[in-house]
Amino acid sequence: MNLKNWSSIYEYWISLNVPDVTFIKFNREKHSPHSPWFEKNRQAQFYFSENPILNTGAHLGRYLKDKPKELIAAYKIFAFLRFNQLDDSFNFIIDEPFKKFNENYRDWWNASAKHIFPYYSSINHHYFPRSFEERKKIQITSIIDAAAQAWTDIANEWALIIIPGYMDRNSNELGEYWDAVKKEEDEREFREYLRLKKKYEARNNEV
Repeated sequence: MNLKNWSSIYEYWISLNVPDVTFIKFNREKHSPHSPWFEKNRQAQFYFSENPILNTGAHLGRYLKDKPKELIAAYKIFAFLRFNQLDDSFNFIIDEPFKKFNENYRDWWNASAKHIFPYYSSINHHYFPRSFEERKKIQITSIIDAAAQAWTDIANEWALIIIPGYMDRNSNELGEYWDAVKKEEDEREFREYLRLKKKYEARNNEV
């Protein structure tokens, strides 16, 4: 298949039926508010220390959550290019949608970011040459196929918890979260007050 422009690339991407990364409603009793990635096989949150992976979670779970599917597709292809260090050579394939939605290549991860994906099954299955001359031989179709496989694996193996940092600032959900946090803090402070009061009274009784 000869993918000459974004329209044909996007049409081909749609035909590959790449599943969306699913979102999980945040539950204070089960989830930490600091880790968005949820490993489906273990049915547990996974705590990544790498900021680029956390950034990817924020892109999907907060910024892109309600954006047009066309932009999300372009982002996923761009992320795959970036992860495989192909962005310098192949960013041109997503120029059109990024311009259409007023996005650019520098706003997503910092310049030195490398590990932007959680581990997924086919992570080591795709090899792309590093030399400029060899890269000119790469077919765009093979890149889109590999990107679709990567994102299919990610969607099958991972989900994203909509942690408080991803919630709409004006939502009832976030308001309820902060109300619960405040109540917990008040109760903890009151327990500490009672502990100190008891200690003080015990000392006075000894005098």
